[in-house]
Amino acid sequence: MEFENLYRETLQTEASAFSLRRDVLRIYGIDSETFLQGQVSQDVTKIEARKSKWSFILNPDGKVLAWLRITRLPDDGFLLDVDENAGEETLKRLLRFKLRVQCDISLEKWHWLAVRGKGAEQYLDSAATDLISTNANWPLIEGVDVVSASIQVPEGLVEESSQKFDLLRILNGVPRMGRELNAKTIPAETGLVDQSVSFDKGCYTGQELVARLDSRGNKVSKHLRILYSQDPLIQGGIIEVAGDNVGKVTSSYTDTHGSVALGYVSRKIEPPTKGTVNGSQVHIKVLP
Repeated sequence: MEFENLYRETLQTEASAFSLRRDVLRIYGIDSETFLQGQVSQDVTKIEARKSKWSFILNPDGKVLAWLRITRLPDDGFLLDVDENAGEETLKRLLRFKLRVQCDISLEKWHWLAVRGKGAEQYLDSAATDLISTNANWPLIEGVDVVSASIQVPEGLVEESSQKFDLLRILNGVPRMGRELNAKTIPAETGLVDQSVSFDKGCYTGQELVARLDSRGNKVSKHLRILYSQDPLIQGGIIEVAGDNVGKVTSSYTDTHGSVALGYVSRKIEPPTKGTVNGSQVHIKVLP
């Protein structure tokens, strides 16, 4: 499909910068690791100093409270960065379960320098201490994330718009809090379980649903998919296949090429296939 290839050309450009924001929770104290190990889906004990891993924080029913990145500091502390405006609920959730442990949790609003494109990895600071500097690990484009209380765009990097960042996010199938992820989302629907869940660690809040679905082959009612169309797609648009309502658009980007979007689609629909959104033809594909 020509318009799909036009979008994918944007993934071959030289590195550019996006100045965004992240909510950061700082957890420190002698019981920080023990506390986090019982609250997140990732095995915190296997995160090395200055390294990062993605994880879910789940509600007791096993559905998503937050999807975030955990970075171990060189001392007895961790930084948890999550999408902007998702920090307050994450903090409330952690404080609710902080019982008889010696650790403190604070919420901070930090700057996020997202570098995407060829040559992005030269901006990785492996010696960073009180900040987050890590590979973005997106499937289709080289990327580095630097999150800090104060940060400037390095000289020589062109700064792009947040709308362009959203296009790259959608093309890479990366979900966002408040769009693809909310309190009704089951982790197995998102395509994030492999990178965000450890099945070898001990118990944590919300584990039962994740473990039960894994034992049954993660057979959930819907899965996150990527959609392409030559017509405009809008968030909330109903996805239909053969006249049946099979899902809803959660994020979309439209320009002169057409539209690319993310949406949850019934597991009965096997990609790649064609469908419609509000009458416009779409091609439904698996995440990259």
